[in-house]
Amino acid sequence: MPRFDSFLFYALITLIAGQLLSNYYSETLSNGLVGTIILFLLPIPLLVFRKAWLIRTIVFYELFILGVFTAAQHQESVTDLFSKNEKSLSRIKIYEVLRANTFNYRYYGKVVSVNDTASSVKVLVTVSKEDRAVALKVGQQLVTKVKPKPIDPPQNPGAFDYAAYLKNKGILAQYRLKKNNHLVLLNTPLTKIDQLLVAKSQAIEKIQNSGLSPAATAHILALIFGERQYIESELREAYARAGLVHLLAISGLHIGIISFFMGWLLLPLHYTKGGSWIRKVILIFMLWGFALLTGLQPAVVRAVTLFSLLHIGEWTKRPQPPLQRIFLSAWILLIIYPPFLTQIGFQLSYIAVLGIIFGLAIAKKIYHPRKKWKRWLWEFTVVCVAAQLAVAPLTIYYFNQFPFLFLVSNLLVLHLFTLSLIVAILGTPLLLLDLPMTNALKLYDLLVSVIHSIVKKISSYESLLWDNIYLSQEEVVLLYALLVGAILGWQSKKVYQWNPPFFISLVAVIVFAFSRISTYDKGQLWVLHQPKHTALIWYENQSIHFFSDAPETRTQRLLQDFQREYPAKEIRIDSLWRWLDFKSIRLLVLDFDTVLQDAAFPRADIILLKNNPKVHLERIFSQWQPKVVVADGSNGPWDFESWKASCNKAGIAFYTTAEKAVSFTP
Repeated sequence: MPRFDSFLFYALITLIAGQLLSNYYSETLSNGLVGTIILFLLPIPLLVFRKAWLIRTIVFYELFILGVFTAAQHQESVTDLFSKNEKSLSRIKIYEVLRANTFNYRYYGKVVSVNDTASSVKVLVTVSKEDRAVALKVGQQLVTKVKPKPIDPPQNPGAFDYAAYLKNKGILAQYRLKKNNHLVLLNTPLTKIDQLLVAKSQAIEKIQNSGLSPAATAHILALIFGERQYIESELREAYARAGLVHLLAISGLHIGIISFFMGWLLLPLHYTKGGSWIRKVILIFMLWGFALLTGLQPAVVRAVTLFSLLHIGEWTKRPQPPLQRIFLSAWILLIIYPPFLTQIGFQLSYIAVLGIIFGLAIAKKIYHPRKKWKRWLWEFTVVCVAAQLAVAPLTIYYFNQFPFLFLVSNLLVLHLFTLSLIVAILGTPLLLLDLPMTNALKLYDLLVSVIHSIVKKISSYESLLWDNIYLSQEEVVLLYALLVGAILGWQSKKVYQWNPPFFISLVAVIVFAFSRISTYDKGQLWVLHQPKHTALIWYENQSIHFFSDAPETRTQRLLQDFQREYPAKEIRIDSLWRWLDFKSIRLLVLDFDTVLQDAAFPRADIILLKNNPKVHLERIFSQWQPKVVVADGSNGPWDFESWKASCNKAGIAFYTTAEKAVSFTP
C-alpha cells in the first residue's frame, strides 16, 4: 500500500505552505532578500546540538523559508517599471498569438524595455481591428508610448477572474493598441526560444492549411501543440459535460500514451546488449522533443518531468516507489516555477495521479482477477473511477458540475481517442513536409467526427449531469485535508493512535463550520453589474432574493457565479421595485421616469441611479438625505464624472458597478 508519510511528502507540504504565505505577502517578501537570508541562516547554529528531532525541525523550517523565497522571486511588479512619465517608450516582443475576437487581435507579449530600462514583464496585448490593422506574428517586436493598464478584476462575486488566470501565467498588465499608436519593428534578432516559438507558429499555420476539416485541425492542434483555443466553445462544453475535458488538454494521460507507444516502437532495443538502458534514454529524449514541439508549454513540461523521473527511477537497482517520484517531480517543478501551484492543470494532474495510485492499491486488495481481459477491464474501471473521484472536489469548485457518465464516456471514447493521438503523432511530420495524403486526411476527419459525435451524444443526457453545485475554496481544502488525514490514520500501525494531520483536519472542520454558521445569518445587499440592466441581491441565511429588470436568459449566469462564493439553498426571483427595504437599508431606484412625489418613505439610505436619469442631484440629496449613491450597469459612463463631483461636494460616497459590484451590510 503506498504511504503518504514520507520525508518527500512532508517536504512538499512544507514548501507549498511557504509559497502560499509568500502569495499573501508578496510585496513585502519580494523586496526582503536580506531578511529572507537572515531567516534562512538563523537556526543553523542549533545544529551543534545534534538532536534528531531538532535537525528534522530545522530542515523543515529551511524548506518553508525556501518556499517563501522561491515564490517571492517570481512575484514581478509593474509599479516601478511603468512610471507616470507620459514619454515612456515600451518595446514589446510577441511570443504567443491568441485567437482573435470580433474586435481585436490578441497576443501574449514580453516587455523587452521601457526607455533604457530592461524588463521581462509579460503582458497581454490587444490590437484593434479597426483601420485594417495587420495581424502580428510570433517573434515580432513593436514600440508604443501607450501606458499599460492593470487587467480588470471580475465585476461580480464568483465571476471568472481573468486577472488571476493571467497572473498564474505571469501576465501582469495589458496594452490596448490601435493601428496609429504603435510601430512594428522589422528584422529584429531572435533568441533560441523565439526561434522555437516561431517554428511552432509556422507549423500551426501549415496544419491549418493542410486540407483537414476545422474540427480535425483543432483536434491536432490541441493534442500535438497544446493549443485548445481553436476548439469551438460548444464542443469544449460537451467534453466537460461528458466528463472528458481532460482529453483536450495535454496531460499525464497523453504523455503516458505517447510514452507507451514510443516504448513499444523501441522494444527491439531491449533485446540487445545494454539496450534496456539505451531504450530508456532515447525515450526520455523523445518525450522532451515532444515538449519542445509544443513550445515547452507548462502542462507538457509538468507531465514530461513526471514521466522522466518515473523512467529514471527504474534504472536503479532499488527503484523508489512511484508515489515518491511523484512527490519529487512536484517538488522540483514548484522550486523552478512556483506559479504552477495555482494552475488548475497542475492541481488536477497530480491529484488524479495520486487517486489512481491509491485506487489501484485498494482495488488489488478487493479483487484481483486472473484472466487478462478481466484484469484489464477491472483496472481500467478503477483508474477512471479513482481519477474522477479524486478530482471531484476541484471539478465542482472550478466548473460547478460533476458528470456521472464519466465511466461510460471513457469506455466509449478513450480507445478511439488513443488512436487519434497516435495517428496525429505519426501524421504531423508528414503534414509539415507537405506530402500528398488526401485519403488519409479524409479518414482522420471521419475519425475525429465519430469521436465528437459520441461526446455530443453522451453530453446530451442532461439528467445524468450533476450541475450547478458549489464548493468554496475552504471546503475543497478541508475535504482533501480530511482525506489525507484519514489515509494517514488508516495506515498507522497503532489502531487508536492516529497521526497529527488527522486531528488538525478535524479541528479545522469544526472551526470552519462555526465560521460558516456565524457568517450565513448576516444579511447583505449586493448591487451587481449587469450591462443595460439592473440586478440586486439580498443574501441572508443561505437564501437569495434576486431583483432584476433583465430577462432570465441574461441573469442565469449571474446567479450561478454568485453562488460560487455564496451558496444558496433557496432562490427567489422578483421584479425590480422602485422602493426596496432590507432591514435597516432603504434603497430608492431613481430612473428617468421616477415620480419622486409618489414615494412613501421620508428618506433613502442608498440612491441607485438607473438609465442615466436627468435629475438635479443636489435637490435629491436635500430631499432624501442618502448616505451612498450607486450607478449600475444600466447607465452609460458619460455622466459618471459629474455625478461623482456632486457626491464629493455633498460628502456622499459614490460607486459604479462598472468597476466592481457593491455590497452593503445593515
